[in-house]
Amino acid sequence: MKEKREQIVSATIDCIGRLGLAQASLSEICTAAKISRGAFYIHFASKDELLEAIVQRLGEESSAALSFDSVESFRKSLESQLKFMLAPARISQRQVELDLMIASRVSERLHFEFSKAVNRRFERLREGVQKLADAGLCNVGVDATVAAHVIDSFLIGSVKGGMTVQPVTASLKSLRFILAAILRTHQAPGR
Repeated sequence: MKEKREQIVSATIDCIGRLGLAQASLSEICTAAKISRGAFYIHFASKDELLEAIVQRLGEESSAALSFDSVESFRKSLESQLKFMLAPARISQRQVELDLMIASRVSERLHFEFSKAVNRRFERLREGVQKLADAGLCNVGVDATVAAHVIDSFLIGSVKGGMTVQPVTASLKSLRFILAAILRTHQAPGR
């Protein structure tokens, strides 16, 4: 049953990516998922519940690959995530994310799910930066909460800005600049 729900979520993401949220009717979604309307209602009580499941999945995907084992693993995981987020093949998924972000402004339930996903990603970033700071791998005076906010805001802005033609190299340079302000590039003597 969970596998079928995931199939419906995937088909809906594709459908919204092709048509936009406003045009992705339940009929279009069922056609894309190769299910009947009755089968849809076995898995989801409403289209809103389906959209909440999409937000949950996208939220999980947005922080799953982050690594905080070392400065280098953190840097590489963020760069990989940024490259993935800005990949030309993902333009329709960026549109889905933006459509859902806009829809969350008028749907209280969707706003709640979106807030939970954003907060989970932020908390994972904050805890990870704090882990690096505790290991002495952040520059002196870096506050993990502020650093996590800066990184998270940059990533969110990159998704929004990624709808335009923006070279990935420029975004990577910006990310490296941010990380240079946060992370130590060399071990301090005696550490």
